[in-house]
Amino acid sequence: MHKIKSSKYMIVLFSALGLIILASYVYDYHELRKHIERSATLSYHNIILTMIAYHQELEHYIHSHDSTNDTNLYILENNIKNIFSTYGVTINLIDGTYKEQYLEQHSLFKFFIQSLPLNYADCSLQELRHLSSQTMIIIGELERLRQDTP
Repeated sequence: MHKIKSSKYMIVLFSALGLIILASYVYDYHELRKHIERSATLSYHNIILTMIAYHQELEHYIHSHDSTNDTNLYILENNIKNIFSTYGVTINLIDGTYKEQYLEQHSLFKFFIQSLPLNYADCSLQELRHLSSQTMIIIGELERLRQDTP
């Protein structure tokens, strides 16, 4: 009888210990998920801010008529690509990249990348203005989609 009673206590004790450990892991999971979601939000916000900086630099490039000063545009292009890659990895950690919202964001990003010229000096003023207006449209769409970002 004494052995049965102590084994019941052991089972209850191990069950309680297991539940405490499980609760700790669940709490840690939710905290980590919150941090990842905040990181995704910041990355997305950073994409928009960098695209705005790119647009401003493009406008400066158009108005300066200096076809040799395109270094900042290339730097901002690479920054946008890197930030979007980071955002994609972060979103994949949260919900996966198959979600409709991410697919829409990715298609806007892909459209932006495809519209970038290989050499700004080879572009006419009209082509650069078209790129500038397309960039503003993409920024507006990305800001619209930001409302639904995790």
